[in-house]
Amino acid sequence: MIFSPKRRSRTVAYQFPNFTINNEQLSFANEFKYLGHIINNSQLDDGDIYRERRKIFYRCNVLARRFYSCSVTVKLRLFKSFSLRFYDEALWNNFTAGCLDKFRSAYVKCIKVFFGYAKFYSVTAMLTELNLQNFDSLMDKCRNDFKHQICACDNGIVQYFMYLHLMFLCIVVGLSDVNVLLSFYFFKILLFYFFIFLLFFRLLFVLWAHCLK
Repeated sequence: MIFSPKRRSRTVAYQFPNFTINNEQLSFANEFKYLGHIINNSQLDDGDIYRERRKIFYRCNVLARRFYSCSVTVKLRLFKSFSLRFYDEALWNNFTAGCLDKFRSAYVKCIKVFFGYAKFYSVTAMLTELNLQNFDSLMDKCRNDFKHQICACDNGIVQYFMYLHLMFLCIVVGLSDVNVLLSFYFFKILLFYFFIFLLFFRLLFVLWAHCLK
């Protein structure tokens, strides 16, 4: 897969030679799926959002056909179990507003179809009656849950990339805008660099004392 830069002036080449592994030619692709997540050469998450939008329509239609006559309580349990579990939505970072608006509209349509609401029924009233979250609150909750899982992970590689991400936020966004949950990790970074500075200063002191001798 070839990723084109955002600035055309930085384009290295439009055609590349064929790559081979074990005398087998590798084919170029504009899009592929890795661990269920769709990656394309435009570096947008629109394809993955479209995939999840198709899945929520499919799951809702299956539930509506099989459990049409169930009570609202049973439908709520089924809808929360099967239709509110979006896959890797916390990784959506670069997408167009129109694609996300279509997904938001699909979420509302699925609720109206499954629970038997009219087409032009108030969305706010419907969500209040069913005690369901709106789409934006659901997405924020998924992102926050993902951050909690990342912070609780004890894997060294994950923590290293988390530290780099926090340093980027502190430099670009500013420390006052960084999530309070991640402030402890920023303190650990500062403490780490402080010990490095002490070791470096001690090394210089030893070299200076050795030169005096």
